[in-house]
Amino acid sequence: MNRDSRLLVACLLVFVCALVASVNGQVAPRTEDKPLMAEDVFKNVQVLKGIPADEFMGTMSVFSAALGESCETCHDGKDGWASYALDTVPRKRTARSWPSGRTTSPG
Repeated sequence: MNRDSRLLVACLLVFVCALVASVNGQVAPRTEDKPLMAEDVFKNVQVLKGIPADEFMGTMSVFSAALGESCETCHDGKDGWASYALDTVPRKRTARSWPSGRTTSPG
C-alpha cells in the first residue's frame, strides 16, 4: 500500500470514529452543560466541526500517528499555534477532501 493510500485509509478511519463518537454523544442522555465544540475553540475548523474541543487534539493526534508524520506535514507551524489555522500547505486542503469521498492525490 503506497503512502497516499495509507493517508486516505487513516483519514477515513478517523472520520468514521469521529462520526460514531458524535452519534453516541447524541444518543446518550446529558446531565452536564453542553461542552465547547472544536469550532468554538480552534480557528478554521472545517471537517471536524461538531466534536467536543477536548477530543479535537486527540483526533488530530490519531491522524499524525496513523500517517507516521508530524503535524507540520499538513500545518504551517512556522509562526507558532496561530499559523496552524492557515491554509498554506496544500496537503491540508487535500486531506480535508478525503472524508467527503473526493480522493485527490496530495501534491
